[in-house]
Amino acid sequence: MILVARREDLLRDLAAELTGPDVDAPATPPTPPRVLSVPLDLALPDALDRLEAAIAAAGLSRECVTLLLNNAGVGDHGLFLDLTPGRREEMIALNVAALTRLAHFFAPHMRPGATICNIASVAAFTPGPLMAVYYATKAYALSLGQALHQELRPRGVRVVTACPGPFRSEFHGRAGIGGASAPGSAGRLPSAERVADRVLAAVRRGRAVAPLGAAAWIWAVLGPRLPRGVARRFIRFLQDRRRCRCSQSEGDKSPSL
Repeated sequence: MILVARREDLLRDLAAELTGPDVDAPATPPTPPRVLSVPLDLALPDALDRLEAAIAAAGLSRECVTLLLNNAGVGDHGLFLDLTPGRREEMIALNVAALTRLAHFFAPHMRPGATICNIASVAAFTPGPLMAVYYATKAYALSLGQALHQELRPRGVRVVTACPGPFRSEFHGRAGIGGASAPGSAGRLPSAERVADRVLAAVRRGRAVAPLGAAAWIWAVLGPRLPRGVARRFIRFLQDRRRCRCSQSEGDKSPSL
């Protein structure tokens, strides 16, 4: 495994968890999987050069990658005109540019049977007032993934675009959203672990687009079929509610579409 993330402490903990001994293992457990941790901000212009150097230094190569999971992403909640240039560019750099670069970086070296899995969102299926740039970046991920699914099929490389709905994570604390975890609602949201299981199940199925969960499937079918004006107003209504709830409960860390 090659793990890449910005937060070195959490990355170190995850690597230790993956390589540590299993208490339920037999007395002579098999050799644990090799895990390479690369603390790196994928939005940086030289991120791929640093990643390639780290892979080479570990004696590995891009040919060893059988599953590329493009999971890094960031969002922001609020009016488009209130976005700072830095925040706007951060979303585009990570959600669009980094995802594209990583796919282009690994795909030519992948062997038949390998898979690229891009994590988009149910936000990909409609425009998103009050999260305009985030929704647009996820629509890009969905469109790119479907195109690459077709292009890379002759090479034997599958491309899956997973589209989860809301789940419990730290994403929305940073995005400034509080509505999805109003009192009593957070317990109804799936955990990140459950969503991860659904992602891996989608990878095994290999379909081009994989909404994760019943609500995501419903919105994937219904959202694009609604009149555009109705869809825009509906999402604006939902995001307005989240903004109101966020102002009433600071420190909320719930996820969003």
